[in-house]
Amino acid sequence: MFVHKDATDTYGWMKLVALKNFPFAHVDAPAIRAAVRYKAKDRATLLKRITALVGVIDIKIGEELFGEKFVLMFDRFTDSVEHAIAIFAATKMGVRFLAFSPF
Repeated sequence: MFVHKDATDTYGWMKLVALKNFPFAHVDAPAIRAAVRYKAKDRATLLKRITALVGVIDIKIGEELFGEKFVLMFDRFTDSVEHAIAIFAATKMGVRFLAFSPF
């Protein structure tokens, strides 16, 4: 399966930020960019892509959770002066990421 290099790089940065609590400020740091194999992206672009991704998968998640009992979980993080919140749904099948929003 062919995946566009830009999509792979965006996914890699998202994974670092979302799953490893990687601060957004580090995305712009030259030393970090040199050490990470993903193509450099500024944090504004990465944040826009993360937010857009939520809009794309929103309908699919709704279909998957339809008729299922679930609990909402909220998580937040702060990077310098930027704050964001993530929302997850916990079901018997596991935890699903629902939304990400800066505030």
